[in-house]
Amino acid sequence: MIIYRQQVLEEDVELTGEFPIDVFQIDGEEIRAASPLRYHLQASLQENELLITGTISSSFHLRCVRCLDFFEKSIHIQALTLLIPFENEASIDLTERLREDILLDLPGYPRCEMADSPRECKPSGTILTEDDYHPSTNDSLTQEKEIWSALDDWKPTDRSNPNS
Repeated sequence: MIIYRQQVLEEDVELTGEFPIDVFQIDGEEIRAASPLRYHLQASLQENELLITGTISSSFHLRCVRCLDFFEKSIHIQALTLLIPFENEASIDLTERLREDILLDLPGYPRCEMADSPRECKPSGTILTEDDYHPSTNDSLTQEKEIWSALDDWKPTDRSNPNS
């Protein structure tokens, strides 16, 4: 979305629309865009800066880090505020800034309880507790000494003598 200086010189501009899903440039095994990036913004010129306020939203299919199932998560930024220097430019492209704001709001370690419709996560595999831990019968200290004993046999070479 490109905003031209001429658009906002005389009066504030209202911008409403959406970017297609491919604006996110993601389609991996862990995350997929589920809806376009929708925006409803107001743009105004404040001295030599462009002030953008409004809302942006989109939704994604995320893979749970516990059970590896996918769930849907919507991202809504209700109070978006951007203040962008707008001195010598004739136009500014807001696409990347809006895209990044949505992506930065995604959870780093998504879990089922973060979904739009939270659900109990059932992890796959066995989860061991502290009571399930039983140290091995081998003496780990002896094993460690055997590993380091190889260094006892090591002899450094004399780097000043090319024949060694």
